[in-house]
Amino acid sequence: MKTERRIYTDYLRIFATFAVVILHLSSQNWTGPAVTTRSWQAIAIYDSLVRWCVPVFVMISGSLYLEREISPRKTAAICLRMLIAFIVWSLLYVVVPNGNHYDLIKQAIVGHYHMWYIFLIIGLYLCMPFYKKITEDSKLTRYFLVLSILFAVVLPSAMQVIRDFAPKGFAEKAGFFNTDVNQMEKNVVTGYSLYFILGYCLHKFELSRRTRLRIYAAGVLGAAATIALTIAISMKNQSPTTTYFRNFSLNVFLESLAIFVWFRYHPFREGRAARLAAKVAGDCFGIYLVHAMVIEQLRFRADLNTMTIHPLFSIPLLGVAVFLIAELISAVLHRIPIVNKYCV
Repeated sequence: MKTERRIYTDYLRIFATFAVVILHLSSQNWTGPAVTTRSWQAIAIYDSLVRWCVPVFVMISGSLYLEREISPRKTAAICLRMLIAFIVWSLLYVVVPNGNHYDLIKQAIVGHYHMWYIFLIIGLYLCMPFYKKITEDSKLTRYFLVLSILFAVVLPSAMQVIRDFAPKGFAEKAGFFNTDVNQMEKNVVTGYSLYFILGYCLHKFELSRRTRLRIYAAGVLGAAATIALTIAISMKNQSPTTTYFRNFSLNVFLESLAIFVWFRYHPFREGRAARLAAKVAGDCFGIYLVHAMVIEQLRFRADLNTMTIHPLFSIPLLGVAVFLIAELISAVLHRIPIVNKYCV
């Protein structure tokens, strides 16, 4: 199980990192073209197809860390390392010119737009002792997941669809119901802890082939729903709308579940490809940190962005280029002492 987990999580981490690159390239000109144009619709499709990346990253972390015995001291050391990386890269993003006009002091404090994830993962790591207590009891784990999926995913998603597309009178009545649900103090089951614990459970417990096929079918439907709902609500509002891109939308949840399960059960083999994947996977945190800078520099220095040619072609082409450049930078930084320990 240890070898299998290492192999599939390596490939999954690489795939999710590439999806983050596509996500940020898709958002580069999100508000540029009119929503009625094919250019914008191509952007919306790519953006919809990679919305699973953050939930899957959280699931990977849960699958790796919740089965380990990690002391509070070790947890603190991991969090400190990530905090140092946040500070270093926040300053780098302020220092390196990119043609954008930000409040530099604010950006140095809160970090670049993509670095919010570092604080998310630090918070999850700090709460690991509580999550481990939940996962030690199978009944408690099931109870937690049922409540989380119900209150964090299903009910809010259903209310959102009703508000956006149901007749006005019915939507207003549903709004009152939603208000009542929001008054319930259920914060403990409505955060990213859902994905953290779910990743652990999907790694630890076996799913039947029939269950996996149902999950894959649901994932395809989720991806199709993300595309259809995003285009539909944007057409209705006559402006790009990200309502159905939320990480706890039912459609994104189904996408995330299907992607993780497919990698979990795919028969990856040891060998040269697996060794290369392990190396690239080790560089993924550095790729995540630097890729936004690569995107901005390509636009600022070379005038290359997703509207240089039609987004249908520019997004995947730039995605491959950005990923490879970021991987090269990350690999070099991993060879520098101290930097490799605290910054990537």
